[in-house]
Amino acid sequence: MAVSLSSSTAQRGKRVAFLFAHLHAGGMQKAVSNISCALPASFEQFVVFFGSDNPGFSYRAQMVNLDVPGDLGTGPVRKAANFRRRQRLLQEFIDTNRIDTVVSFGEAASVLNSLTKRKRTVLSVRVSVEEGLANAGWVRHIYRRLVQILYRRADLVVPVSQALAEQMNRLYGVPAGKMRVIYNLYDIEKIRGLSLEPLPADMEPVFESPIVVNVGSLIHQKGQEHLIRAFAIARKTAPELRLVIVGRGELESDLRALTAALGLTGAIHFAGYDENPYRYLSRACMFVLTSRFEGFPNVLAEAMICGLPVIATDCKTGPREILGDSQHGFLLPDICEQNAEDVERGIAAAIVRLACADCARHYGDLAAARAADFSQDRLVGEWVDAL
Repeated sequence: MAVSLSSSTAQRGKRVAFLFAHLHAGGMQKAVSNISCALPASFEQFVVFFGSDNPGFSYRAQMVNLDVPGDLGTGPVRKAANFRRRQRLLQEFIDTNRIDTVVSFGEAASVLNSLTKRKRTVLSVRVSVEEGLANAGWVRHIYRRLVQILYRRADLVVPVSQALAEQMNRLYGVPAGKMRVIYNLYDIEKIRGLSLEPLPADMEPVFESPIVVNVGSLIHQKGQEHLIRAFAIARKTAPELRLVIVGRGELESDLRALTAALGLTGAIHFAGYDENPYRYLSRACMFVLTSRFEGFPNVLAEAMICGLPVIATDCKTGPREILGDSQHGFLLPDICEQNAEDVERGIAAAIVRLACADCARHYGDLAAARAADFSQDRLVGEWVDAL
């Protein structure tokens, strides 16, 4: 889909700043990388952040580190001084570079954007506020109150799903007319091209068996312990299956211990972090997501782009809007709202069903067709309008 810009906009261009509190290789940053690379060349882009340990992705933008890192362990006086310094540096950057629009990602960045409000402010909402602030310590109470007050002042709030928009309206009073839902967008041809790259040599023998795959950080949010238990049940019916988990995180030792306790050490493989997870997705026979919460799960859409049949739990936002009521893949109950053992048995049953080649082919076709709705060509115009 071609993006048309007004003649005045096309002549002078738009100067857009994407604002993060911290830049690293996370799903939010990956989504912005996709937006940045999809925008027309008439946009002059900046990625602004206050610290980074691993930028992780490429952006078609100038990278600006204002270098005021945060620290959860500091007291209120230090935090207030840090915040004020961030605000002053952001104001100076916006004015000096004549920025037209500042788009912020994450609660800390969006509160700062709302308070600074030098130009057009756009706040991107990626997960529910409660979940986004879960690790913020005592300051989460302050941020929650600031969200209630400040988000209504923004020029536009962009939730990544309709369910998130409804939460922002119901819980924080953001007017529906001030919000615009824009799903994550993807460069489908690039993903499919990367999916053809060879596997690491040590993983090639593993993929001689039919593979169930999961991609994600090994953290509480992603709920991989439920997948491991479900896989143990499925293996009783389909012992030929193996599970590959691509990612790293603080719970890796716990997940390995659970794997050993279930007698599955030879059947479950921890592949670690890989910059190209698509080569695993394209060679697996199914993808399973067992998250406790998401916004709009990138990896679920990416698995579908690779033509992979998918199973996902119905956490509060994201999977249902991608899969519908199991029209495009298996949607299982929210693992936080139902009896976990019942949900794990349901996941196991879905895994066994997709172990059948005809069933997997059918759901793979449905997944690939649905994934086309999230192509950058279809969605970049939404961001052009928002900016």
